[in-house]
Amino acid sequence: MSELTKALPSISSLTTVSDPLQALEDDAKRDDITSQFRMGLRFDSNFGSPTADDKLAFEWYLKAAENGHAEAQSNLAVMYENGRGIPESVAKAIHWYNLAADKGEIQAQFNLASLYEKGRGLAAPNYTKAKAYYEKAAKAGHTKAKVRLGVMLEQEIGVKKDEHLAIKRLTEAAEEGDIQAQDSLGRIYVDKKDYTKAMEWSLKAASQHNLLGEQSTAISQSQFRLGTLYYLGSGIKQDFFQAFEWYQKAAKLELADAQYMLGYMYEKGRGIEKNEADALAWKNRAKDNHHQLRYGLLWILKQVSTASVT
Repeated sequence: MSELTKALPSISSLTTVSDPLQALEDDAKRDDITSQFRMGLRFDSNFGSPTADDKLAFEWYLKAAENGHAEAQSNLAVMYENGRGIPESVAKAIHWYNLAADKGEIQAQFNLASLYEKGRGLAAPNYTKAKAYYEKAAKAGHTKAKVRLGVMLEQEIGVKKDEHLAIKRLTEAAEEGDIQAQDSLGRIYVDKKDYTKAMEWSLKAASQHNLLGEQSTAISQSQFRLGTLYYLGSGIKQDFFQAFEWYQKAAKLELADAQYMLGYMYEKGRGIEKNEADALAWKNRAKDNHHQLRYGLLWILKQVSTASVT
């Protein structure tokens, strides 16, 4: 889901008149576009306002948007994209995102790029436009735009591979604390056999505690990667105890590869006392989660060492 561009201004900021909300509405009705935009914010359910009414929010955003207010155009596009206050229309969302993005509205640039990358409302994805708008937003400092641009360039998603620029953008985002960027860098540096940097970025991601969606996946993948580096002694002294600890963390986040490795280590008595019951339990849990396999045990093992795990 796309993001809105502004938070609702506090009521306290409008208390210089006896009835600030009425004054705001009066100004909006006199075609003051900033007041029209703020009226949209006032009724927008995305901000948890007690006066939330998405239909009214849409009407006020539309007035401000038609008068050229870039943030209103962007928020109007979000409402069209998600069908809030108006029937869903991705085509109209793209129209309003374009207007806002061309005025330099950063969130609109990112949201528009996302639609182009996914191909929503289009006959097919338009990776050229997605890359262009991600670049605009990334240069303006949008962290998630840096991540998506980096991933597209590194994985050749509809664009020519540019590993140098990919690493640059991902590093910028990772330094800003983005978990997915940190995990991506860990994976990239494993592939490049630069295990020092692989450990550094994987540890940053693995040590975070955001357990929502893709971020949780990035955390568990980094934890698994650390476990594998310790298990194989790649770029670091081999340490089965540390490997077990990191695999256990990832396993608790339901990463199937880590669950398999826990079972294997219980079976072999590596980093933990042998326990056939626990070995079987973790291997069965991994089997149940087979559909969640993403980067794969064998893939990572192949990158870090010629050693095999059976």
